Amino acid sequence: MAPTTPMAGTATPAGPTPPQTARLKERDESPVLLQPGSREYTYLPWKRLWALLWAPAPGRMGHTIRLTVTSIVAIMIGEIWHIPASELTPIIILALWAPDRVTNVIIGTSVFCLFSVMLVLVYVAVLLSINNYFLTLFVNLVFTFIFFYLGSATKLGLLSIMSGLSFCFFLLMLDQVPISDLISRALLYSWLETAITGATMVAMALLIAPSPLQLTLGQISARLKTCAGLLRAPEDPTLQEKARDFLLVGVTPMLTGLGMAKLEKLWRPIVLNRARQGVLNSFALLALTTRFAREESFHDAPLDERLRCAGIFETLADLLDRNALPDPVPEAGFHSPDLQKLNALLQVLCAPSSETLPSPPKSRFFLPGAFETPNHIRFAIKGTLSVLLSILIYKGLNWNGIHTCVITCFVVALPTMGEIIAKQRLRIIGAVIGCTLAGLATAFLIPHFINVAQLILMLGLGILAGGWIKCGNERIAYAGLQIVLASYLSDLTAFKPPTDLSVPLDRVIGILIGLAITYVAFTRFWPQSAGQKLPGLFRKLQTQLHAATLAPTPLLRYAATAKVTETISSTERTLEYNMLEPVPYCPTPSQLRTYRTLLLQAGELAGDILIAPDYPAELGAAAALFERLTDGLAP
Repeated sequence: MAPTTPMAGTATPAGPTPPQTARLKERDESPVLLQPGSREYTYLPWKRLWALLWAPAPGRMGHTIRLTVTSIVAIMIGEIWHIPASELTPIIILALWAPDRVTNVIIGTSVFCLFSVMLVLVYVAVLLSINNYFLTLFVNLVFTFIFFYLGSATKLGLLSIMSGLSFCFFLLMLDQVPISDLISRALLYSWLETAITGATMVAMALLIAPSPLQLTLGQISARLKTCAGLLRAPEDPTLQEKARDFLLVGVTPMLTGLGMAKLEKLWRPIVLNRARQGVLNSFALLALTTRFAREESFHDAPLDERLRCAGIFETLADLLDRNALPDPVPEAGFHSPDLQKLNALLQVLCAPSSETLPSPPKSRFFLPGAFETPNHIRFAIKGTLSVLLSILIYKGLNWNGIHTCVITCFVVALPTMGEIIAKQRLRIIGAVIGCTLAGLATAFLIPHFINVAQLILMLGLGILAGGWIKCGNERIAYAGLQIVLASYLSDLTAFKPPTDLSVPLDRVIGILIGLAITYVAFTRFWPQSAGQKLPGLFRKLQTQLHAATLAPTPLLRYAATAKVTETISSTERTLEYNMLEPVPYCPTPSQLRTYRTLLLQAGELAGDILIAPDYPAELGAAAALFERLTDGLAP
């Protein structure tokens, strides 16, 4: 279960009542802690896991189908033209495919450019170290360190790690190539594979992926439908949890989508402006509806008025589903003060505004502190050490089937111990499921296949299942990627039906070896706990709450409050990771109570800012109290 909804609070009388700062002192003993949204910060309780697996998030099925179709196209290209290592193309697509077409075009182009540079580096490395195994290993480790560092210290992130994986793996395969001319051919085929990957992503994105504006309107519609559901059934725990998830997402992803839509040059500025208004107002509507749904005064509102208001929400949502921006709705004449506030926001849902939002700071290639903090260097050293140990085991045993131990060292490398442990769990689960399915298919299905279409159909069903998980909540998405990756590496090893059942077993053994090595490397050498980030995140919350109380206009107040909920979400995730770490690094029960109380208080204060913005003195006092509590945290 998850902590209480950020906007949830204790019951307040109808109408504008100044928030009482005394409530903040008592919230750790408030019934809010027992609401359906409360969570004890275990990473994935079974009930929560089951809900995440089947949650019909907006656009999830469409995203899954488009991902599946694109992956099948990539597989068919590789199988029809017998391109070596063609299993890498659908893996890269599965890892990087985005919901909208603009992002996919950018990613596809970036993949081609970045991997082309990487292949040039491979060529230089081959010239320097061919026929000298130890020199090849040294060059491999040097570039592995560089790619790990760039993945941690720059905005390349995952792209740098994947480039390092490709570079390292290619050099490892050199000693299996007996003729130098074949090395040149392998480099050319690798470049062809990169070109096919980028071209497939760009072409399929333009053909079947939706516009980022369309996706943004769908997200607004989903929030309005959730509001309508809460108006009809305010005590429904499923709706409360869904509303909470939407609130924690905030507005940044949707505003980023509108930024991508601007790059298309297809939409008039007034359309994007109205969509931006819809993003911010839909967040405020959902926050207020969630807050009102927990108050006694809301339950006392006439049922017919609540149902009529729900009908207005659904009508507007239907228009957005048809990619139409709704016009202002008329005054509905509600008697309930809560419904009057909602109706006032609905009247300006997508009304154009000349008001501008604060511009985010310009992003640079290198992250802040890239050259000052030692953590990036330490991360690269730990990653390189784990790769070295995996290579020594892999080559020392002369066991080609466990090459996944080297791959694992790249894909599970993350800054903190909690993040690594969480990702390792998902990799184990996904790899075991994927290899088991591949083994069962090899034993019982593939012997009966008579053409490649049947194999592609089987792989397509596997991609659909794994892709559904991958396109879901980020807490489980990596397991879906691993399910498909493990089945690819088992069933697409050659241009013929696989018949060797030892292949899936070797893949799992290699993964387990890689997981053990990375666990030791990242928890025994310069261990970095996720808990070290918590004080900074709470102080960030403090700053954002203070800024929200000073916001001069409703639009800026909504944007500032959304940033608060986004930081609450990242703080909760960090706390979850902290709970997964070895016992010496886990928070004590006292610290956990403090963190939980602060999260509840931050969410409550954010709700107060939205519901009662006309009492700056009381809000300032409440923010000051939160600041005093936050100052008690260790630096």
